[in-house]
Amino acid sequence: MRIYLDTCCYNRPFDAENSEPVRLEKQAVISILKDAHKNGDIIIGSDIIKMELSGINDILKRNLVSLLYVNVDEEINHNESAKIKANSIRSAANVKYKDSLHITLAEEGKADIFLTTDYRLIKACKNLSLKFRVFNPADFMNLRNGGSL
Repeated sequence: MRIYLDTCCYNRPFDAENSEPVRLEKQAVISILKDAHKNGDIIIGSDIIKMELSGINDILKRNLVSLLYVNVDEEINHNESAKIKANSIRSAANVKYKDSLHITLAEEGKADIFLTTDYRLIKACKNLSLKFRVFNPADFMNLRNGGSL
């Protein structure tokens, strides 16, 4: 399975555990990245994720998050056609530009699964005709462990 995790997923393991959903998402992201090769998964990254990670102000957090990103097997770089498609997605789904770039790059990377902890983005993706399925990491793990993916 080809899996694209957006930037918020890489950040989630370092967020404060102020709710049960955050705790479950943290565990799910770590498990997905740790067990990817064992499960036969390919983790897809992008130059947009690397750019966003490099913008983390807290140096310790930036370094820790970057250690998670080393699990990426393939990296997709955006280009002019990706920007055009991202603008189209942005208009159609009313999402932020960087989110539309993530969606575009996941599609260009032939992702089967797109993971995000952004509930608004998950909801917006339901209005798009995408070639992959969009999940919250905890929901993805529940489905995967339940065998219904």
